Amino acid sequence: MKLVQPLLLTTTVLCCFFIQGCDKKMTHTPESTLAVREAVFKYAISSRTGVEVWYIDYDKGNDPPSEFLDRFSDLHVKVGKASEAVKDKNGSVFKTKTGKQGYIVSAKIIKWIDRKTAKVEYNDYHGMEAASGGKGTARYENGKWVIEIWERWES
Repeated sequence: MKLVQPLLLTTTVLCCFFIQGCDKKMTHTPESTLAVREAVFKYAISSRTGVEVWYIDYDKGNDPPSEFLDRFSDLHVKVGKASEAVKDKNGSVFKTKTGKQGYIVSAKIIKWIDRKTAKVEYNDYHGMEAASGGKGTARYENGKWVIEIWERWES
């Protein structure tokens, strides 16, 4: 009995250490990264009413993959790549081909905290006096990513 207790304790400690070690190494997958970005973009898009066209900037002017845009087919707005938008001399955003006004939105994952939590940030831009953004947390709850913004700004 004296030998079993230390052995059991050692096994338990090693298992906990191994599980936590694996958890830290597996903080995210490519699919979870895409799902968090999608959730942040949808949060930003839904926070503004009356905007019909959105252009997604994947980060620093990079366009998202075309198949990523398919994730927004459930929204009642048009979503395109940032490269499809242009700015006029006043800095307002327009669709290159149609001239329709819109917003450019960018979102990024600042830091993964664990497999189900990440710090996130987004910015949207329409013109010199029409921009906003926020920082917050993305948490995986009940099978979906939930965005909670705790710092927000507008101009």
